[in-house]
Amino acid sequence: MPYAGLVYDLDTHYSLYASYTDIFMPQTYYRDRQNKLLEPNLGRNHEVGIKGEFLDGRLNASLACFEVRQGNRPESDLAADLSLNAAPYVGIEAKTKGYEAEVSGELAPGWQVQAGYAHKISRDDDGDKVSTWEPEDQVSLYTRYRLGGALDRLTVGSGQWRTLAEPGLADTQQQAEEYPGKIRPGRLLAGQPDGPLPDHRQPLDHAQHL
Repeated sequence: MPYAGLVYDLDTHYSLYASYTDIFMPQTYYRDRQNKLLEPNLGRNHEVGIKGEFLDGRLNASLACFEVRQGNRPESDLAADLSLNAAPYVGIEAKTKGYEAEVSGELAPGWQVQAGYAHKISRDDDGDKVSTWEPEDQVSLYTRYRLGGALDRLTVGSGQWRTLAEPGLADTQQQAEEYPGKIRPGRLLAGQPDGPLPDHRQPLDHAQHL
């Protein structure tokens, strides 16, 4: 999958970056009104942003804007005859624009915290919003602590994400399960000490470990 990135250091603290990624996502779940799997979701992603590093690397911050274009994005086919498929989808052309901000750092030896905010809107070729069941705004907070002594190879942590506005009604049961409400309860997690914190753009349930 083609990918290109460029980073330009402004000074010892700030750097600008830009990236491009091709999208190829085979459809393994979504079927059309004839009960056939949709063609792969093809597209591209552009992102530009600025990153900052402070306090000898103990504090990091970033701000980014992104645009995603998809050529066969699955959307519920509300006009279809349901005789062959009770929950049919159709592939559409869609464009998603958004921005995100993130701050992460070490508050004390072994204690790391990450906070983030993300906003995005998806529209079709006619400019109408699509996937309105997805939240447009999310905030998140994750934390983890590396234990000491005999347990120094164990890290424990927790996190929570919240939507700032109630998303639209879900069209399918799968959508309802992915975004059941405004607040996803936090989860206590444990894992290896060197793993990354979860991506704040995803629900916490999608993170495998800290």
